[in-house]
Amino acid sequence: MCSAPERQKVRPYIAYSILVVTQVASALGCSVASAEVGADGHCSAAALGGALLQTAASSGVVKLGGSFQGDHWHSKQPALSNQTEGSQASDLGTKTPDETVLIKLQEQLKLVKLQPDRSFHAVSKLALAFLTLSLVAVLASYCLNRMLAKPRPRPTLQAAVQAVISARRLGDTTFGKAPRAAMHPAQRLERIPVDIYGAAVSSCIRDIQVLMRGDHENATSIRAARVVASICGVWLHLGLQSYVSYMVAWTSSSVMVREFREQYNSFELHMYTSGSTDVPATVVGMDHALRGIDKYWHPENFLVLTEEARASMCQMPFAHDFFFLVIILIWTLSIVVDLRKCLQMFHAFVVTMPRAPSLIDSCELERQRRDDPTVAIVGVPLAMKVFLTAAVFIPRAAIDCWILWLGCLWLAATSSLGDLVMNTVALEFVVLLNSLVLFALVPKHGLDGLERTKVLVASSRHSSAGQALISTLAWAVFCFCWCTSFVYYLQSVLPDYKWDVQDVCNVWESAMTAQEATGSTILPAAGQEGGVSGAASGMGRILLALGLA
Repeated sequence: MCSAPERQKVRPYIAYSILVVTQVASALGCSVASAEVGADGHCSAAALGGALLQTAASSGVVKLGGSFQGDHWHSKQPALSNQTEGSQASDLGTKTPDETVLIKLQEQLKLVKLQPDRSFHAVSKLALAFLTLSLVAVLASYCLNRMLAKPRPRPTLQAAVQAVISARRLGDTTFGKAPRAAMHPAQRLERIPVDIYGAAVSSCIRDIQVLMRGDHENATSIRAARVVASICGVWLHLGLQSYVSYMVAWTSSSVMVREFREQYNSFELHMYTSGSTDVPATVVGMDHALRGIDKYWHPENFLVLTEEARASMCQMPFAHDFFFLVIILIWTLSIVVDLRKCLQMFHAFVVTMPRAPSLIDSCELERQRRDDPTVAIVGVPLAMKVFLTAAVFIPRAAIDCWILWLGCLWLAATSSLGDLVMNTVALEFVVLLNSLVLFALVPKHGLDGLERTKVLVASSRHSSAGQALISTLAWAVFCFCWCTSFVYYLQSVLPDYKWDVQDVCNVWESAMTAQEATGSTILPAAGQEGGVSGAASGMGRILLALGLA
């Protein structure tokens, strides 16, 4: 055993030797028997230095004022003064934690419990809120109708008989040389949508009718080329949407998904510990995903993660499920706008449009103005209905569904909440390619002709108002079901996600908010750090333990 003066003389040399050995060992990734290995395979500098110090202390060469547990130093000495701590923290580039607040934060984290049924409870609450809102809207509309609407007079017997006679006369009319004569008073004309799909449908009907009648003013080749160009424009637009969506949301997001899964696997390994290397605390699930076993859940291990890992996990969309649900809803509504237009055109041209004998009788002129006649499409033959369904309506609906799925996957793989909002705005341009292709490729003459085209709609304004209300409710139910199903059940970015990040992040963010409000520097020690930075941080603790810093 060395005497006290001898230990005082050799102590600086021991500290310098430990500094060199720790830095070299941490850089090479070697290990000591009692040193913990980090997630990246390198030795924890603090744990390695602690092992060396414990060995030196056991031999009596040095006397420690505390002990190392992992890479955390537990001091037996009274706390240093604020000035000394500040100077040491400034020299080491780290912040000294307030042990009282740190212990309080650990106790708060220990209270965090797993919620295996979180998905079911969240969907149930959202469904209850949706039904409550719908019920309130129905009751409000009923009360408003009772208070403000005037009672309608009952029809007389003579008016009822006259209505029956008029209906029989209209039913006897045929779709002959005057298609407009077959229009029921309940039917009306609406303008065709001004987009690339409306241009294609209008060109297929109007230009082919002019070619078949033989009363065209331009050359037949121009009319035929216009029909082919309109269909090619539709398929060009669909191809651009498919390619851009695939490259952005599938190819680019694959890298983000892989990084996302690696971060969450590391989180599961840290948060679920069994206390023994022989007892696994995680299981391997779908796509090689590591998922913790509930009984080994230790939320206080969140403080072991590095500051960067904590910030990354708390910024993931799944740590804020309601906000993520709202963003998915906004993106879904953007797709629903286009999908709804597609179904409306399909209903107008295929379902309710009268069947004309041929395209010759499909259109007629309405000369509201002598210099600007309006063309009304009042009938479509069966062959044209089949062609429009196969070439325009089905591909459009399929692409909309495809873009909706890929966009949701890309948003789910976003690494931060700010990028989540920006990515939603960026995805909007994929939907706007419709107008871009139309106004970039279709000449002004074609746009003017499209604006003067109307379509026969087989519904009265009163019945269409009722259908619009039912349609609105149906689309609202669709958006609700899709968003909740994707966020809580269908997403494949993090399969078998346990919803165990949000609660610990709430506790952590509350502590950070309190820290910023008080202006203190209460930061838990970061987890295992490899490389020179970890060696410097661990060596600072070693020098403090020796009393040589």
